[in-house]
Amino acid sequence: MKTFDVGRLAAFTDGVFAIAITLLVLDLDLPDVSGKAIGELIQADLPKFYSWLISFLALGTLWLHHHYIVAHLRCTDITILLLNLALLLFISVTPWTTSLIGAYGDQSIAVVLFSGCLGLAWLSIALIGLHARKHGLLLADAPKPEPGLMATLVTLRGTLIAVLSIGFAHVDTTWAVLVWVLLFVMHPFVYRN
Repeated sequence: MKTFDVGRLAAFTDGVFAIAITLLVLDLDLPDVSGKAIGELIQADLPKFYSWLISFLALGTLWLHHHYIVAHLRCTDITILLLNLALLLFISVTPWTTSLIGAYGDQSIAVVLFSGCLGLAWLSIALIGLHARKHGLLLADAPKPEPGLMATLVTLRGTLIAVLSIGFAHVDTTWAVLVWVLLFVMHPFVYRN
C-alpha cells in the first residue's frame, strides 16, 4: 500500500477550513442606516447572524475533530486522501448553505441542505478515522476507543445530529438549526483526555 505524508493533507485541509470560515462572515452586511434605527436593522439581520454563528461553531468543531484525527495519523493512503476530498467538498459548500438558512431559514429545504452537507462532512471524517484505525495508519500511541455503542455514537455524532436536524426541519426549522449547538457543547466531553 502506497502511503503519503500527513503534513500536506493537514495544510490543504486547514486552508479550506480557513477559507470556508472566512466566507461565512461575508453574508453579514453592514446595515444601511439612512433614515432607520440601527437596532431595527440589526434585529432584521439576526437570522443571518445566527446562521453564521451556528455554522462557525459547527465548522470549528469539525476542524477540531479533524485536527485530533490527523495529529494521530502516522501516514495517509489514497483512501484517506479521497475521503478528505469528500470532506472538503462539503466544507466548501457550507458558506452557501449558511446563506440559505440565513435568508430562508423558515423553509425546510434550506435546513435540509445545510444539515445534509454538514452531516456528510461528519460522515466523511468518521470514515477517515475508521479507515485509519482499521488499516494501521495511526501512531502507536494513538488513543484506542473501547468498541461499543458509545464509541460509535461519538464517531458518528455529527452525522446523527444531521439526521436529527433534518427530521426537525419538517416540524420546526428553528430547532432544526439550533440542534447543531449540541456539537459544540459535546466537544469538551468527547476529548476530555
